[in-house]
Amino acid sequence: MNNVALGRQPLKEAQQGIFFALYYQGKVKEAFKQSAYLVKTWPQNEQYLKLKEITRTVLGRSKKDSDIKEPDPSKLIMASCRQS
Repeated sequence: MNNVALGRQPLKEAQQGIFFALYYQGKVKEAFKQSAYLVKTWPQNEQYLKLKEITRTVLGRSKKDSDIKEPDPSKLIMASCRQS
């Protein structure tokens, strides 16, 4: 039996779920970082670019977040799904 939840490859649906969970909890900065991770991991998916732009727009509406910077791509990594 092939278990797609384990291994080194990130599970696309789970990573999408993380984005929406963060966004709907009002954790827009974290959702922005997650959207950057989605774009980096699956660059061919145009919907992820849209999610990133949506979160950037929302952050731009707040004075304290108006100077939002692009996350450092070297820090956009996911550890293995397995816990040691």
